[in-house]
Amino acid sequence: MTDLITSLQENFDLEKETTPKVRPLCCENVRFYFCRHCGKVHGVPDTCNQFYCKKCYKRKFNRAYKRFMELGIKTKKLFHVIIGFPYTDFSKNDRLRHQKIMSDFRSFAGEWFNGIRVFDLGYGTTTLYYVHYHHGLLPDDVFSDVRQFRIILNKCVKDFCKKFNVSMTVRIAKNTGWRTKKGLFAYFSKRVAGLMGDESKNTEWFIEDEVPFEEYLEIFYNIKKVVILGTLRKLCSNIAHPHIKRCPFCYSTDVVLYALELNSSVDHPPPVPESLITFAEEREIVSLFRFDKE
Repeated sequence: MTDLITSLQENFDLEKETTPKVRPLCCENVRFYFCRHCGKVHGVPDTCNQFYCKKCYKRKFNRAYKRFMELGIKTKKLFHVIIGFPYTDFSKNDRLRHQKIMSDFRSFAGEWFNGIRVFDLGYGTTTLYYVHYHHGLLPDDVFSDVRQFRIILNKCVKDFCKKFNVSMTVRIAKNTGWRTKKGLFAYFSKRVAGLMGDESKNTEWFIEDEVPFEEYLEIFYNIKKVVILGTLRKLCSNIAHPHIKRCPFCYSTDVVLYALELNSSVDHPPPVPESLITFAEEREIVSLFRFDKE
């Protein structure tokens, strides 16, 4: 089971950002792939995969959501708990301290605190942030009476804060706590992709809109956005897989990169090399060179 949890966690850490000296380009270039199975061509924009960037938000969101769903959690609902810290200027030291506190709290809380933890950020003023963590907890008997559980949770946090001399707030989302797995994973995916705030209050914002890039590199770069908690007893044996290039037409993974176009507005693919044309003709692929750009 330990190996399984490690594999699950590593899948959310696979695409750690590479430290840039300057902000990398995003969606400026297009990579063109030829499918050796169906003979069709598709283009994929080059993205920076930076938590900071909003240009590639949609692809980051889709990728995160897919990975959440591939965790194999069987239950249709999860219990949503938010634990936060007082407003702070949030230095790198704060980030490391918060992560240590949250790890200690998981151990302190006990066996019912199993599920997924996701980093979130509230923007208070020009200098202060509200750092908090969303928890999608797997169903447990302790959640059957929400009113009683609220008492248990508040006492747990109060005792933890007293023992470790820290300050934290806690609340149960939507009063009842229960949220559909798909809805909660969509919410989590926004945070993983860099979109913060409250959609219902029309206060959503991107990291890029409020945080200078230099500050992002210093504080938020490679922050651990998703953490697997506990044993995840209700997981099946399937684990999330790395992002794999697939043909959007036949879903084959037998795709070949054959060109890089330095213009993201290109409407037609570059000429396909003769070797690939010969390959397609030998296999009598009749649907050759239909084009699609993601």
